[in-house]
Amino acid sequence: MGIRTSPRPPWIPFFSQIALLYSQILVLMVIPGVVVFHYAWRYDHRSQGLYVAVGLSPMLKNLMCGESWTVRIDSRENWYLNSTKTSQNELAGVLSQRLGDKMNCAVYLDVDPSLPYAVAIEAIATIQKTRAKVVVLLTPKTKKVFVP
Repeated sequence: MGIRTSPRPPWIPFFSQIALLYSQILVLMVIPGVVVFHYAWRYDHRSQGLYVAVGLSPMLKNLMCGESWTVRIDSRENWYLNSTKTSQNELAGVLSQRLGDKMNCAVYLDVDPSLPYAVAIEAIATIQKTRAKVVVLLTPKTKKVFVP
């Protein structure tokens, strides 16, 4: 004769297995999330390269350097710096010469909307070779607000 114990209901082991599985999944998701967040948002993370903006914010108005430079590319892929016709190969040199010793200046980029996006990327890459640190993309909406 032993001591009678009430039998365990069959659903208790099932819930403990579910809880164990849930905790393993949670740990496998939380640890990589914390690692990615740490590396992406650490305090020592400095931006490098070129800042590309759409529209001119109050912060960017300080980067005008007294004169505005606009790179325009028309539907025939003719390149212009302000109103002077140039080529993609010449743009970096001409823009560097015009910027002179000024640093952190904004350059406006106006690309015809019918052109492929790759043309705008090439223009941004060309501007990045100069001392300009900000490219402001002009869109049909931002052109109505401010056109240099």
